[in-house]
Amino acid sequence: MSKIEHNCILLRYGEIGLKSRRTRPWFEKRYVKCIKNALARSGVKAYTIKNLGARYVVYTSADVLNRLQRVAGIQSVSPAIHFTFESKQDILNEIKKYNNLVENKTFGAKVRRVGNQGFNSQELAKEIGDTLYEFSKGVNLTNPDVFINLEIRDNNAYLFTESFEGVGGLPIDSSQPVLCLFSGGMDSPVAAYQLMKRGCAVDFVFINMQGDKSLHEASKVYNYLVDEYWHGYTPRFFHVDAKEVVKRIMEVPDRLRQIVLKVAFYQIANSIEGYTAIGTGEALSQKSSQTLQSLAVLNTFSEKIVLRPVIGMDKIEVMDIAQKIGTYAASQKVTEYCGISKGAVTTVPKLEEIQEHIVNVSDVKIETYKGIINLKPVIDVKVTEGIVVDIRDEYIQEEDPLGGLSYKYPDVLSQLDKFDKEKEHIITCTFGVKSDEVAFSLRKKGVKAISMSTAAWKIYLKKEEIKEI
Repeated sequence: MSKIEHNCILLRYGEIGLKSRRTRPWFEKRYVKCIKNALARSGVKAYTIKNLGARYVVYTSADVLNRLQRVAGIQSVSPAIHFTFESKQDILNEIKKYNNLVENKTFGAKVRRVGNQGFNSQELAKEIGDTLYEFSKGVNLTNPDVFINLEIRDNNAYLFTESFEGVGGLPIDSSQPVLCLFSGGMDSPVAAYQLMKRGCAVDFVFINMQGDKSLHEASKVYNYLVDEYWHGYTPRFFHVDAKEVVKRIMEVPDRLRQIVLKVAFYQIANSIEGYTAIGTGEALSQKSSQTLQSLAVLNTFSEKIVLRPVIGMDKIEVMDIAQKIGTYAASQKVTEYCGISKGAVTTVPKLEEIQEHIVNVSDVKIETYKGIINLKPVIDVKVTEGIVVDIRDEYIQEEDPLGGLSYKYPDVLSQLDKFDKEKEHIITCTFGVKSDEVAFSLRKKGVKAISMSTAAWKIYLKKEEIKEI
C-alpha cells in the first residue's frame, strides 16, 4: 500500500450528484455541515473546505480519514497532495518529487481534468509514466502495484494513490425525523444505521423491560453509534420503563404474548410526538412476530409509517453489517428479554383476537436524553491486572494518556499478531464498543483480552467502588 504525506483530503459524494441543480445546493449545505462536525470531533480546528464540483476537498494534514469515512453522504475519501502549476512541465517536475511511490513497483497513471490547460489527460498520463518509469519496475495499466492518480481543476492539481470507501447515501438530517425502536441487540443498531445513511434524522426509543443492566447495555451501543456516525445531528434517546407493561402482558394467553408485546412497543413509539415514521429491526419471518401476517397486524397499530430497513436481510447479512460498522461484539453482549412466552406462539395472529388483549401503555414513564448518555460506568467482566491498550482517537490519547500500549483504530485489527499470548490485556476506548470488537478478535486468536470503557478503567485504577453486573 503506497503512502503519501497528504496536505488535503478529497471527498466524493455519490447520490447527491444525482440531484437536480435546483436541489443539489440544499443537500450540499447539509453535507458540509456534517463534514465540519466530523472535523470538530477529531479536534481539527484549522482547515479549509472547498467545492470542486462533484468533489469536495478538505485542506488539512490531520489524520482524519477514518472519521470522514463515517460521515453519511461521503462515498469515498482519498488523502492527496495539492499543488498549483503554471505549465505541464511544472506538473511533471512536482510528480517526480514523489518517485518513491513507484519504487520497486509496477504502476499506472490516470489523469482527470476540468478546465482548459492546453493539454489533454491522455497526453499528460503518458508523460507522467515516462517521468516515473526509471524509478519503477515498469508500467502496468491493468493491474499495477500502484496507480498514480492526478485530478486537475484549472491550475490546481491533486495527487493521490488510494481511495477508501465511505458510508455513502445522503447526509444526515436531509430527510424527515424517524424514531427507531432500539434494543442495542444485533438488528436494531443496523436498522438505525441504514435509516441514518438515507438521510433520516434518527432518534431512539429504548423500551426497558429489565432494569439498569439493560439500560447500560443499550446505551453503550447507542453512544457508540452517535459518536461514530451521527455527524451533524444530535439525536434524542427515549428511555421507557416498561416493567409494569410486562406484568400486564403476562396475563395475556401465552401464545399471544409475543405479538401483544410488539403491539405495546408500537403504541409507545406512536405516543411520542414529532416523527413522520418509526423504524424497526424486523426482518421477514425471523421471529413469530415478524411473519407477514404478524407484520400486517402490527401495521394496524401504527399511525406513523413503519420503516423496516432490514426486512429482506437474513441474519448473516445483518451480522456482516454489524461487523462493518463496529457494533457486532457489543451487540452480542446485550441480554434480550426472553421470559414472555413459555410454549408455542402464534405465527398467524388474528386482528380481532389481538385487539381483545392489548394492554394499557399510557402510564409508562419516559426519560429523555440528548446526545451522549453519561451513566455511571459499570464493569461486566472480571477485572484482572493486565496491560492497558488504548485505542481511542489519536488526539484524545495525546490529551489524556493512559500509559500502557497505544494503537490506532482500526489499524489495530491488522496488528493482532503482535500481542503476547502469555500476557493479559485490557482493551479500552471511550464507550467500550471498539474495545469489545478488538478484545473479541484477540480472544479468537488465543490472546487473553477483556474490554472496558475508559471511564470504567479510570474507576478501577482509583480503586473506587465498582458496580459489578
